[in-house]
Order: sequence, then C-alpha cells, then structure tokens
Amino acid sequence: MGKQSYWPHFAGLVLLLLASAAIPAWRAQPRTRTILAPAASGSAPAVKTPQVPLMLGLQQNLAALGYLPVGWNGTAFTYPAVAMPQPLRALFQPGKETLLIRGAIMTYEAARGLSPAHTSLGALLQSLQKDAKAGRKAKQPYTYVYVSEALPERLLVWSPRGVLQNVPTNTGVPGARTALGTYPVYLRLVYQVMKGHDLNGAAYADPVYYISYFHGGEAVHGFYRQSYGFPQSLGCVEIPPADARAIYNEIQIGTLVTVGPGPAKMVAPPPPPPTPVTQDTGTQGASPSPGTTTGAPPTPTTPGTPPSGGSSGDGTTTTAPSDTGTSQGSDTPDSSGTPKTTDDSGTPVAPPAGP
Repeated sequence: MGKQSYWPHFAGLVLLLLASAAIPAWRAQPRTRTILAPAASGSAPAVKTPQVPLMLGLQQNLAALGYLPVGWNGTAFTYPAVAMPQPLRALFQPGKETLLIRGAIMTYEAARGLSPAHTSLGALLQSLQKDAKAGRKAKQPYTYVYVSEALPERLLVWSPRGVLQNVPTNTGVPGARTALGTYPVYLRLVYQVMKGHDLNGAAYADPVYYISYFHGGEAVHGFYRQSYGFPQSLGCVEIPPADARAIYNEIQIGTLVTVGPGPAKMVAPPPPPPTPVTQDTGTQGASPSPGTTTGAPPTPTTPGTPPSGGSSGDGTTTTAPSDTGTSQGSDTPDSSGTPKTTDDSGTPVAPPAGP
C-alpha cells in the first residue's frame, strides 16, 4: 500500500481560507442602534447619539409636526402659553438627545410604521422633512403623564393645551414600589389578565383594562378598587376604570410617564421677546403668534411665577426646573397564560416577561 498524499487536503484548506477572506467586511457588521443607557427589562432601546446638526434637525421637524411639547416656527422653538411640568421642561435641550427626543422618535416611528432597528437617523430625518413639506402632522396632540406618590396619589395628563386629566391613582406598596423616574410607553393593550404572586407568595390572576406599559412590568391601567389615592398595587399605576379609557386614548407609544415623590412642579412659560421699535416712526414690530411664546426656558426668578413649592390649587405646584432620578420597581404582567391582548393595530401581542 503506497503512502497517502496530503496535498489535496492542504490545497482545499488554502482555497477555503481565500474564499473566507473575500467576504466583504460589512456583512459581519449588523445594522443596529447603540444603546444610550442600559435599558430596563421590557423597555425599548434608545437611539444612538448623532452629531448636533442632525439631532437639531430632528428636533425642529419633530416640533413642527407636533411630536414635541414645543413648536417650531421656522426660525425658533416656541413654547406653549400654559405652564409646563418641570420634569418635562428639563428634558428639552435644543441640539441634544434626551429621553424626550427618544420618546418622540418612538411615537413617530409607530405612527408611520417604521422599524426602529432598520431605520437610520438620516433616513428618519428625510421622512420627517417629507412629512413636514406635505403638512402631514401628528394625528394626536402631544401628551405627558405625571404620577405623584404624595398622598393622596394623583395621575395627571398634560398637553400643550393644558391639563387634560387629574385623577386619583394607586402606586406600589412597600416591597413593590413603583419605580421613580421617567420612562416612555413601549406597549399598549386593551385587556389582559395579569398573573403572578403577591408579597405573601399567594398567586393572583387579575383582569385589567386599558394598559400602557412604561417600565418593565409596570403599567398605567384600569383596575377596580374600593378607593384610590394611596399605595395598593404591586408596582403598577392603577386608575379608576371610569377614567381608564379616556386616559388610554390620550397615551401613545413613546408617551413619557414620570413617577415622582411629590406633586408635579409647573414652570410658567417664558416671557415673549421684546418687540422692536423703529426709530423713524415709533411704530411697533409684529407681535408673536398667539398661543405661543419664544425664547429660552425661564429662570427661577421668572416674573409671574409663584414661589417655589407654592400650590396652584389642582394638585400641582410651581417652581424652577430640576432633574428627576430613577429607581427600580416591579409588577409582573402575565406572560404564561392566554390573555386577550392586542396592540394598537389589532394584532395579538404577547405581554413581556416581568422583571
């Protein structure tokens, strides 16, 4: 028996290596968005931070189309004529990516049927510019949700037109506190049976209605209780069923929900810029558009602003901007049963696993 030749095997290995080297490098680089910060379980990923000019262009077009709490008149951002919740005002920073912009992009992509994983920010800007040119504005007005854990607990829905809802609510009990901080709504369901175990280990299966998940297993939803206004849930924000449908219809994918330790602090709109006066005739220049004001956010000494901590009579207070923190909480939705769940388009959606 003659000696076995290894040349055919060696030649085949060389050809395999050459073929592998010929594959374009870009095929090994998936098209994804980088994460701004570690996302909570069940939360949507943040978009990557582009250069300032691109982000500013996104902000201008989002504002012009009604996806932000401020407007854009072609030369400057305009602010609502009503007081704005301080946590929301603090999130608007021209040219910078914040959670406010992340939520607005989520709302726009959901409204236009765009895939976040396959839409670059450049393509997103082009889509916004096309819609702005066609006058295709947001179908729903911008809204923001603030939940106060101060007794009696309240849920407030704000829009640039003013406060739309102010209802009693229940947050998480000790051991299952609702997470403090601001989060965008990432899933909406009309009906679901939430299953899990309470703090004593007993199993529960509760039907809930008009659900908006904003942080892991925590959601704003309708739930029957004998009374409202103090901690009773396992982390969710419970509201009376009589108010749940209206609030659900005012919330969208991307709507920001802030849970704070006290009532919403309101910031008065900035004063309008001074009106120019011509020297030759003494006549005044054109007035700003009615219903909006322009300029930078107000300082703590803005004229007409009540003192810090002052009550406005509706469960809110007025003060200057400050930042809000975040913490963790839990209230696990049902992911193992067969609840009747659908998303906004009517397609059945499996609820996310609890944290």
